[in-house]
Amino acid sequence: MREASVSLEAGGIEGPRLNAERLLAFVLKCSRVDLYLSYDRPLAPGERREYDALVSRRLAREPLQYILGEAEFYSLTFKVPPGVLIPRPETEILVERALKEAVSAGRPLRILDIGTGSGAIGIILARHLPAADVVCSDVSPEAMGAARTNAENHGVSGRIRFVLADALNPAFPETVGAPFDMAVSNPPYVTRPDWERLPDEIRNFEPRQALLGGEDGLDFYRAMTSMAGKLLVPNGTLMVETGAGQSRATAGLLARAGFEDVHITPDLNGIERVVGGV
Repeated sequence: MREASVSLEAGGIEGPRLNAERLLAFVLKCSRVDLYLSYDRPLAPGERREYDALVSRRLAREPLQYILGEAEFYSLTFKVPPGVLIPRPETEILVERALKEAVSAGRPLRILDIGTGSGAIGIILARHLPAADVVCSDVSPEAMGAARTNAENHGVSGRIRFVLADALNPAFPETVGAPFDMAVSNPPYVTRPDWERLPDEIRNFEPRQALLGGEDGLDFYRAMTSMAGKLLVPNGTLMVETGAGQSRATAGLLARAGFEDVHITPDLNGIERVVGGV
């Protein structure tokens, strides 16, 4: 493990020791704590070959989550096969804000998760809001499959409806069964100029359609706000995650679409991350 950690550090991998430990725990089918309880145990030849192969994949910048097949989000583990966007910690800000709004409503809500990916947002909402009617939509069949599996793993598959649908299609509201009390989304928001500047781990491995939001990154925000009248009930809530520097433009789109009480919530790094309105 020490040798792997040194190789990963030399290869520019962030958190090399953590990566080395998690890969070894994966090979040995044990926890990271177990590694230290049996630190002097030599690897069998087959285990060594498998471990070296995984380290090589990580050195090639394949995301750790794809190698392991899972990612942590909101204290839960989600399956994330290749082709499905890896959930990020900053998206937890969107979940927390949506939960706060839903609880304050004081009644069961119909909630739509647009571009659900692994299902992380919709599944967390369903777990914490047992009376809610949750619909998760995505344009990707791979994402739909992963989201269904994750919903089953977390015991909410019977309370979520999954719909394969394109949020840029004008018929989207009818397809997903609108209107809803709340719509939440972590949509594609990477600008076309920024696409080529993304780290190799993202640009070469994660799904382009889940990241690229058009020339200025705002295509999906325009679509959601333009169809808000059909997508939401009167006084319904729209809440979205945005990229760095996009919150003000997104808030403007909500305001021009007739949303009131438009608010912006920063993430833990101070980046204006979540935009919402009623």
